[in-house]
Amino acid sequence: MAALQTLHHKLLLCFVIFNGKMKRVGTALLVGTVIILSGCLAGNQEKMATWTVKEVWDDYVRENGTSYFVSLEPGDIVTIKDIISKISSKYDPHYMDNITYIGFKSGGAPFLFEGDLTGDYQVGDEVVITLQVIEIEVDGRTDEFFKEMWDGRDVKPVPASAITHAE
Repeated sequence: MAALQTLHHKLLLCFVIFNGKMKRVGTALLVGTVIILSGCLAGNQEKMATWTVKEVWDDYVRENGTSYFVSLEPGDIVTIKDIISKISSKYDPHYMDNITYIGFKSGGAPFLFEGDLTGDYQVGDEVVITLQVIEIEVDGRTDEFFKEMWDGRDVKPVPASAITHAE
């Protein structure tokens, strides 16, 4: 909210400085507010919050045969920041590749990542995972899931590019 107010004040200040006419301030307020609110209320916008793994999975609901996020919509970009509590890697014949299992301090379901990431990450590392919510078709119903974890038919490990060390 503070960022929204700051942006609003900057728009107003620029309008007043460049036009020098106070009677246009009301118009600037109205136009600026409409622009800002339309961007904030439109769908498919990045959520500004950073979540823990547990918060993300707590927000994921399965009811009446459908899975969806309570607070997220398709197109939303989710930023997860958490601390690694468990990490191991092994060859998985199902995926025909090495996968890395990572558990997190906050709890919630662990993530599987493509490749062996044990040389890059260890227990205690704070990491950021970036994922996008999408709609998927499963057995004739529409669910929500993460783009990076869906291959069009089934769940898959998250690409290694989706995880980085927190700054």
